[in-house]
Amino acid sequence: MSSFSQTLQSHRPDLQPYEELYKHFHANPELSNQEKETAATIASYLTTNISSEFDVRQNIGGFGIAALFRNGEGPTVLLRADFDALPILERTGLPYASKKTQHDPVTDTMKPVMHACGHDMHITCLLAAAHTLVNAKDSWSGTLLLAFQPAEERGTGAQAMVDDGLCGRAVKPPTIEITRNFPRTVNDEAVTGKLEESFSAHFVSGPQAYNNACDKLCGSEDFGILASAVEKPASFFMYGGIPHELWDQCEKEGTLSENVPINHSALFAPAIHPTLTTGIDAYVLSALTWMGKR
Repeated sequence: MSSFSQTLQSHRPDLQPYEELYKHFHANPELSNQEKETAATIASYLTTNISSEFDVRQNIGGFGIAALFRNGEGPTVLLRADFDALPILERTGLPYASKKTQHDPVTDTMKPVMHACGHDMHITCLLAAAHTLVNAKDSWSGTLLLAFQPAEERGTGAQAMVDDGLCGRAVKPPTIEITRNFPRTVNDEAVTGKLEESFSAHFVSGPQAYNNACDKLCGSEDFGILASAVEKPASFFMYGGIPHELWDQCEKEGTLSENVPINHSALFAPAIHPTLTTGIDAYVLSALTWMGKR
């Protein structure tokens, strides 16, 4: 077991409160640029439940949040989670399914709202990862910057946060052509290589084993703006949320497209376990890869 894995496992917080927090976020989604209550919950949780040492700055580029935890000399690592939802009527049948509606300014009508793209899990994993890193602060040195980003689904949130001073008023536009407001997200090879070493040493076997053989994707994502604006390298990773038994069965039967809900489906909801633990570990390992004491 790597030293980072040992640090992670010995400092991970009780996950029961985070299960409940995830269910709260799932049941209370908010559309892009209307995430006021979600942002308030995040900001309060950081200082009340994790550490009063967080320097929390709110209302960046809308309802965006930047939370800094300074822990001595060393590099600054930004970890990001998006938190807006979609105008979709949830049909998961979960006991914590969303029943919320909001005004959709795009259509000027009231719409049902759902976390159909996993952003509720992203928020929860990043908060729990922050909790882990605070618990393990003797094991790393540097500055942790948490970026909770609004309006990812509209493709505007990352740029809005940058323009509003997320990175010290860095407003350098991307040097790539933007198509329909979503720039390409290209992982830095050196950064990705270091992350792969950490992920491969920790996610060793079973359904959670690290897979570096994924095909390139054409999905939309504005994450890259946060790095290109300040000319810093970045890497975008993914973690699954479908129960592996369901995936394996459907893959065997050739029914993946029919029976496994995809992002933005009214039936999409990640399995809380092991998704929560996997997401937490990935965030923490990413930070420790640069700030961890070896």
